[in-house]
Amino acid sequence: MRAGDVVVVAVGAACIVVLAWRIPDVRRSGTHASEVSELLGRPVPEAFVAASGAGRPGAGTAIYYVYAETCPWCGMDRAQVRRASLAIRRNGEPVAFVAVSLGKSRDLEPYWRELAGLPLPDRFTTIGTEAAESAGIEGVPVLVVAEQGVVKAAWIGHLQWKEADTRRAMDCRLGRARACTALFLTDLGRGARRAVVRRA
Repeated sequence: MRAGDVVVVAVGAACIVVLAWRIPDVRRSGTHASEVSELLGRPVPEAFVAASGAGRPGAGTAIYYVYAETCPWCGMDRAQVRRASLAIRRNGEPVAFVAVSLGKSRDLEPYWRELAGLPLPDRFTTIGTEAAESAGIEGVPVLVVAEQGVVKAAWIGHLQWKEADTRRAMDCRLGRARACTALFLTDLGRGARRAVVRRA
């Protein structure tokens, strides 16, 4: 195939994808938790950085999981989030996973030791209700992905994704185009199947 033909095919495929994404049934496929837009593009909350011992905000890439031990959704999602975080790599190195407890508990390790076979978070910290609200966090669980001290992604609520999609979503927000494509195609397929079911 000639170079010109490749360009035409690529542009045509892109147009089809964009048009498909405009179909409401596809957009509302249910694979995404609610995004916390107030956090996007902002520095990582100081409470996360200072208390976790992560150093200055621009120190690197990190995944923060804000939870409460009394939150059932947090308990359901924690293993999936922890496993997905272990698969994320930046420059060949694992990414720091920081457990951020919303509450007064001081002994945070037992909650995470319940996950048999999984390593403990790299760092632990707590955050008070007022500090969380001032940072734009109004509930839990919240999954935050940050790079160079800037929030690249923030989702609140129970993750409806499969574990592989959680990993792809985080990788996508960290700039990995293949992860974005894989996540989008999965989302597209689920939305299309749901649309077919609704019309049946």
